[in-house]
Amino acid sequence: MRRTLLLAFLLAAGWCSGQRLVPYEVVVDSWGVEDLLVHDGKLLIAGGFPLINGVHGYALVSLDTLGIISQIGPFTAYESVDHLVSYGDSVLMIYDRVGMDYGVAMWDGNTWEPVGGTFNTAPRALTLFNGQPVAVGSFTQIGGVNVPNVVRWDGTSWMPLGPDLNGTVMAAEVHQGELYIAGGFTSSNGIPLAHVAKLTGQSWAPVGQGLNDNVVDIRSHSSELLLIGSFTHTSDSSVVLPNSARWTGSQYLPLSATPLASWPKLVYSPELGLMISDEDKTILNPGPDEQLLGMYHIKAVESFEGHLLAGGLFEYPSFDLVRWLGELIPGDESTTLDAAGMRVGVNMWSGLGYHPVNGLNQFEVPNGSGNHVLRDHSLCAVGVSNGNVYAVPDLFFTQSRGYHGWDPGPWGADTSEAYWRRYYQVWKMDNGLVWDHAAHWADPGYVPDRRITTWPGNGDQLNNEAPRLAPFADNDLDGNYEPVSGELPMFRGDASIYTVRSDKRAPLWSGGPPMGLELHTMDHQYGVPASDLRHHVHFQHYWAINRSQVTYDTLWLMSFTWHAIGVDFEDYVGCDTTLNMGFAYNADAFDQWPSGYGEHPPALGILALNAPLAAFRPYTAGGVSGKPSTPEQYLFAAKGQLLNGSTVVDPITNQESLHWYT
Repeated sequence: MRRTLLLAFLLAAGWCSGQRLVPYEVVVDSWGVEDLLVHDGKLLIAGGFPLINGVHGYALVSLDTLGIISQIGPFTAYESVDHLVSYGDSVLMIYDRVGMDYGVAMWDGNTWEPVGGTFNTAPRALTLFNGQPVAVGSFTQIGGVNVPNVVRWDGTSWMPLGPDLNGTVMAAEVHQGELYIAGGFTSSNGIPLAHVAKLTGQSWAPVGQGLNDNVVDIRSHSSELLLIGSFTHTSDSSVVLPNSARWTGSQYLPLSATPLASWPKLVYSPELGLMISDEDKTILNPGPDEQLLGMYHIKAVESFEGHLLAGGLFEYPSFDLVRWLGELIPGDESTTLDAAGMRVGVNMWSGLGYHPVNGLNQFEVPNGSGNHVLRDHSLCAVGVSNGNVYAVPDLFFTQSRGYHGWDPGPWGADTSEAYWRRYYQVWKMDNGLVWDHAAHWADPGYVPDRRITTWPGNGDQLNNEAPRLAPFADNDLDGNYEPVSGELPMFRGDASIYTVRSDKRAPLWSGGPPMGLELHTMDHQYGVPASDLRHHVHFQHYWAINRSQVTYDTLWLMSFTWHAIGVDFEDYVGCDTTLNMGFAYNADAFDQWPSGYGEHPPALGILALNAPLAAFRPYTAGGVSGKPSTPEQYLFAAKGQLLNGSTVVDPITNQESLHWYT
């Protein structure tokens, strides 16, 4: 098996749809954020963390407008708070003091105290019904007294609310004045319920035909009740519901067509609308026009002091690591192209075909099949000047090791936070978006799409950035990109994704000086029928610009490709020098299930359209044929040599070869 291709091409010397997570001033050091709530002018942050901004702040803290963080409650390490609910002038919460007690507590702005007795296990959710707190879960006792697993607080004690259910209640929500619950239960007092119920008098009643498996969260949204969980159908199998549904009051209908991973959560904010977030993705505005965001495991979104904040269980590689708490700002750091017969992901972290946040492959061929042919593809650069070797490694290498190489943005003097916020994103364009702007830019009240207005046509010359960056139609020939005057981004294909990167940021992976290179990339596809060969091709156009004062005697651009044709443990690689192409293919005519193609798996080819193929070399897991890790080793790889500089010998001709296959 050979997983990766290294192809070297010798060159002559020379608010809105998308959202990104960026670092916020408050740093949660570990264990995650479970909920956020603005109360009495302060932001409450709840979770299982032991440190905030490097100092002790256990489970529940407040942040005021001066940036002062204060501890709330008697918490210590390994304890947690979840599910914050406003209750008049106070806040209710679920707390879990490991080894001590569980239950519901109240904070009035000054004092924290438990509400009622100790639960024998922590509640799963809180809500307010008819002005009274309602707790649900799998508990069976409060203060040593037997209770059903749905209770209400009457101001003095926890009282039963309906008869007991035969399974855990995971969620509760008031919808159109009625109390709904959902979870793992299937009956109450002999009444079949199928995981969803509503309170009718003193009993629990079924909601339609119910669902065929567990529900983990519900939310009232407009005129519908939304549900997510592990269910796949209604309980009678009459409606397909891939892990999410909406109850209209008379029937269950699909919410999102995207299957969900573990621990999904329904999250709402007035600024963004509805989201579903699970352990590997976030779906914005689920439904026919939904958008997959590049983040995952978001538990709460709250606006505070002009910042839209997200808390959760994520670790997110923005321009600095965002962990557990971050700020949401407009823009896409990751998106996909699917104009042709494939769906290809492009992101700012690792280039093409791989999503390092959730670890999923994103080169699906054909589109919608669930099968992928590529795990990662990005460019390396190697230069030689006066005998000195310089290199910018591929994005997968730097991202996986926490190094810097091709970082977002053009070559510039100051790489402050404003710089990163501008350039740490990708710009997706398509014919419809651009021609709509061309047709309507002068219309009264017209608001251009964010991707049009933020297109980086001009660099900041005060920051020593180049005056021209992304291509645009300069109608008045003044050199300035002016979308408000009808000027348009220029892109290739029918849909494209543009990125700009450079090796400006220090410290460099190699410990040496940067090359001074700026790399502009235009990934693009053509929306043509399957009978057209372009239907099966994803194109990339590169502009590599030397912004340094160094003259390179020789410059190589080297393609690093980790192919993964379905199940990748039986893939082989090779090259065809007559076609200027490297390729990968399955070892036999059957690609194993479950993630394989089965019979007649496809092959993958990478073709340089306008540069000669200087060398081709597979890389293995280690040894002298492994992946380069120093500038000198990248130079050897660019020349088709092993990591020790030796040349491969063709066993048939007994001649040295720069192009080989396995």
